[in-house]
Amino acid sequence: MPTPTGVQNNQTLTWMVNRGLTYHTILLNMGGNNVSSFGEVRVNINGQTRIKALASEIDTMNQFDGLLGADACGQLIINFDRIGLLSVGGREMTAIDTGVVNKPMATGKMGIGVTSFNIEIDVGTLSNLASITLNGVTQPAGSNSGSTATTKLTGKALVSKSNNVGSGTIKLIDTQNRTTSVSGITEISDLFMRPNELYLNRFFVKLSGSGTPVLNRLTVRRNNYDLFDVEPLLSNMLHTNGVKSPQSGWYVFDTTYDGDGSNVIDLQKAQDMRLVLDVSSAANIRIVKETIGVL
Repeated sequence: MPTPTGVQNNQTLTWMVNRGLTYHTILLNMGGNNVSSFGEVRVNINGQTRIKALASEIDTMNQFDGLLGADACGQLIINFDRIGLLSVGGREMTAIDTGVVNKPMATGKMGIGVTSFNIEIDVGTLSNLASITLNGVTQPAGSNSGSTATTKLTGKALVSKSNNVGSGTIKLIDTQNRTTSVSGITEISDLFMRPNELYLNRFFVKLSGSGTPVLNRLTVRRNNYDLFDVEPLLSNMLHTNGVKSPQSGWYVFDTTYDGDGSNVIDLQKAQDMRLVLDVSSAANIRIVKETIGVL
């Protein structure tokens, strides 16, 4: 990767990512620093932030997927693929192909190519600042096999990675904060507002506050129908018996826990989509949402 700009403590390091390749993973060599020394990570494509989360949250997601923690391996792993799934197509359907250009599809839709790509990472006070580097796991543009999984997910015409009409489906990661002042049911109905979000892949929930609030029950409701309604202990058992590794302090909804990458929730047909939390007491709620979408 090119040399970053903003190489100072308590600043934002920015890498301009070379186009012309398909990116599966970005590896941040932390230079001997702990992941807690890094703040928010932002992946910006075509002038918009597509992935936004704290470095520690990305690390938690990686460990949930069974990867080594950043402090253990010295690298913060930013995955564009969906790690831990059983098929290559399911894993690679969200890789970022930067080697295609805008081109009309037969349906009249536009396949949107990548015109700009950069990664920003906020940092605190670091040691060995000059040794912090970024590396990529890549393939030649257009060579990943995600188009099969894309077709299986949609059952309709959609931008794929094999027809050179755009970058296809990618991961979108966003974070939001909510609060509840009382115990009981809290409903959150405005999490899924971006028109380019096609499918819900998963989300992570963390509670904080006085009295150590806990989540008694987690429900995902679409069009007034409960798609997922389970206690965290049972959810953790499903994840553990599948291909995931639950992380302390985080409650996770992930329909791909068994390794089936096509098992996602369609947001295109959702007139009302909400997250329902049953909390034990007043709490600050941190939500990390991961969807599958397009540019």
